[in-house]
Amino acid sequence: MASTGTKVATGCGIGCLLLVLIVGGVGTCGYFGVRSAIDDAEDMGDTFEVMTERWGDMEDHVPNIDGTISADRMSVFISVREDLVLRSTETIEIVSTLDGDANFIAKTRAGLRLIPALLNFLALRNTILLEQDMSPGEYVYIYNAAYYGLIGIDPGDGPGFQLNGNGHGHGGDNDGFNWQTDVGNRDDGWENEDRERQVGESLNKMIRPMLKNMKRTLADDSTVDPSWLSALDDEIDALAHDYSRRPWEDGLPTPLAASIEPFWGQLEAAYEPYLNALEMATIDESD
Repeated sequence: MASTGTKVATGCGIGCLLLVLIVGGVGTCGYFGVRSAIDDAEDMGDTFEVMTERWGDMEDHVPNIDGTISADRMSVFISVREDLVLRSTETIEIVSTLDGDANFIAKTRAGLRLIPALLNFLALRNTILLEQDMSPGEYVYIYNAAYYGLIGIDPGDGPGFQLNGNGHGHGGDNDGFNWQTDVGNRDDGWENEDRERQVGESLNKMIRPMLKNMKRTLADDSTVDPSWLSALDDEIDALAHDYSRRPWEDGLPTPLAASIEPFWGQLEAAYEPYLNALEMATIDESD
């Protein structure tokens, strides 16, 4: 039987995710276990099983072989984003409190609510994806291309604390969700740089197999544009040689950019920086 930690990790919907938050400026160092939140999140494992049965693993997603994203799928993505932001106001408020100039008591109260809120956010995202019939793989593929690739949002965008996925709780116990406070100089910007690196590694791990799926499909299509196939080959090779490289880091191919650009305004309106860090938290399936 799977352990509680395993059920919750898979229930997060994208890989084995354990959140260890290093919160700058709260004022003390220590861990706050929130085991009760795990009990509340048991049903996330069931949701993930439904998603896996419907779509397979995240890496099984095959983007359009012509390099575009269809207008109807872009509309679904935007609908997912709008619904997710609208229904995540509590999570945004908590993260904002921790990131702002609130006093110690307010930050401590927000911190004690943080992990349950994050679990609720992950469960909500899974629910919305199921409701909108969009796989996690397709969602992440479009998120990277639209927000980081076309609009140029910094992958490290987010609050002044970091999220790390390491598969372990305090003391090596992988049944617990913990958050750590650490005093530091937030003006250094270390958390954004570290988050950007983690996002690159995570997206490389997830999207590189999707691009390989495209290449295998293209091999059977005699009508494929040779320049597009060459660009795809080059990107797969670049990702394989640099595991910290984010897919299409040097710029989106023309077909992909052109298919997303008409939705620029709607995408910007549906973006939330505090949720960005949660969306792209480090994925680690090796534990």
